[in-house]
Amino acid sequence: MKKFEKNGNILNYLSIISQLIIVLVDIESGKNNFFTQGKRDELTKKGKGIIEDILNGSNFIENKVFKKGYSPQSITMFNYGIKSLESETKIDKKEKSYTDIFNFLSDKMSDVCSNKSNTNDINLLIDFFKSLKNILSVNYNSQRDPVDVDIKSKIEHIFVYN
Repeated sequence: MKKFEKNGNILNYLSIISQLIIVLVDIESGKNNFFTQGKRDELTKKGKGIIEDILNGSNFIENKVFKKGYSPQSITMFNYGIKSLESETKIDKKEKSYTDIFNFLSDKMSDVCSNKSNTNDINLLIDFFKSLKNILSVNYNSQRDPVDVDIKSKIEHIFVYN
């Protein structure tokens, strides 16, 4: 996959995850945010899709039986999913395979999609998606072309200091 395609995919995931976090916070607090109003169902389904991508990679890597085929993207997302679990999440990882953990998260996201979730589950998903967003952001920033970063800093300098 070419560098700009990979960065585009990461940006797409970052955008969806950012919006999803807002939706999950809204659901947890019982509020509606104008930014996500009318897109709640679509975004929760996309969040479930992200977890399913990770789960497909997990099933492949851990040699588990799975329904859907894997893709290089699902293996990459599995890697990001592991990194997000290994960072400061509240998810209990003791004596469980990654596939079991991602199945658990998928079930919790299904509950959110069908309005059957509770506050603890939503907070767990918020925690996971924040961690995943941070991992993706770090990866995106590390892969950016130094020329792009230099141009951005020059543009910021023009607007901030002039």
